[in-house]
Amino acid sequence: MVDQALLACGLVVGPLFTVAYLAEGATRAYYRPLRHPVSSLALGDRGWTQTANFFVAGLLSLAFAQKERLVAVGGLIQRVSVTIAWAWLAVLAVHTLGA
Repeated sequence: MVDQALLACGLVVGPLFTVAYLAEGATRAYYRPLRHPVSSLALGDRGWTQTANFFVAGLLSLAFAQKERLVAVGGLIQRVSVTIAWAWLAVLAVHTLGA
């Protein structure tokens, strides 16, 4: 059951992240998705919603990467899952520390 939940994290993280930033971008008056990066939604009074989006996406990706690491002992898949984990930890650190 836990294994399926960890795999489901990897399945939903992309669409959930995309829907969240598209919905947030649609509510901002001067946000244009072709001009502004997604991370600019983390600025301003409602920036906490995009920061939460980054945080949740990072946690879901880390959960999926952990499951990949447990399934694939050694080889390319394990290296990719470790890379995904470190990338999302970096994203979480940057948005948490406000750098």
